[in-house]
Amino acid sequence: MTTIEVATASLLHVTNALKLAEDDYRKFTASHPNDLTSPQYLRLLKEQDDCRKMLKDAQLTLLEITKLEITRQQTMIELKKQETARLIAERELLLQRSPAITKFPLAPPSMHPSEYSLTPSERATLKENRRIEKNRRSDDYRQFKAETILYYYGKHKENTIRDMLTNIEFPTQVIHRSHIYQASWNDQKFIQLVENIPDITKDSPQNMLLLHDHVEEKYDSGQLLIEFDEDTEEFVCHILDQSIAKELIFVEPEAITFEEYDGKPLHFPTETRPLKRLIRFRAIVNRMVAIDRGYIQPHEYQHLMDEETAERALIDSVLSWHSKIPDDSHLYVNTPYIPE
Repeated sequence: MTTIEVATASLLHVTNALKLAEDDYRKFTASHPNDLTSPQYLRLLKEQDDCRKMLKDAQLTLLEITKLEITRQQTMIELKKQETARLIAERELLLQRSPAITKFPLAPPSMHPSEYSLTPSERATLKENRRIEKNRRSDDYRQFKAETILYYYGKHKENTIRDMLTNIEFPTQVIHRSHIYQASWNDQKFIQLVENIPDITKDSPQNMLLLHDHVEEKYDSGQLLIEFDEDTEEFVCHILDQSIAKELIFVEPEAITFEEYDGKPLHFPTETRPLKRLIRFRAIVNRMVAIDRGYIQPHEYQHLMDEETAERALIDSVLSWHSKIPDDSHLYVNTPYIPE
């Protein structure tokens, strides 16, 4: 029980006691109108007076507690206002310093300030839009996921599939069909990237990886990078945000941290692979976002920008994309804005 609830219960108890004392006093005086000096009369009179004093004390106590609670709530409201103002200012500063966050709307990491800089109404709207979109796309998602599994496994699998980073088997619903080129990004830009490749869309299996939901979260937040290694011809994962190195990917079937897979290749069930061009493009984007967020320094992973290891057109595309983004403060972190 809260302090107010305890004080209220005490007041109610004293009120009932006073009512009983007054009833006993009235009954006695009605039946013994001339017996005003007897011990019983004096006892009843004292009980009545004591209860009235206790009632007054209980009322004062409840009043003081109520005042304190009102003051506490007003203080909390003021602190929340100050926190909201701080977060709004932090968001504005973040957007000014990090144009790539707005340009390439990767999901913010779970503990990144950008997630908390949205107002409650913005978060509620975002959550509702995500729910509606999730329901609308659920049937399509299941179909696309089945196609992705068939693409990589060469057969349908309904019960379990493996996470491509850890190569550990999980129930199918735990493994996500993760876009390489994000679904919210510009359609025309995607067409330019996959020109001369027929019948491919953003939902095609060539633009997908099968990742545990925790791995996908870090990949989509720009905390991980996956690149194609020309020397080993492997798709290799790197940690960009070292704060997640000791973080558990999952506990069951075994406790594994992200650092155990830093620099390790992805695992594929067959010879089928994702489209390297999209992996390279996403690697360049994740690198730029990581630099803007302070995960890495500009000199790190510079080889991604070298002509020898990535198509020049891809690099020019990302650099042009990055330079044209306006610094408008109304563009929220999650706004899927990509210039034409």
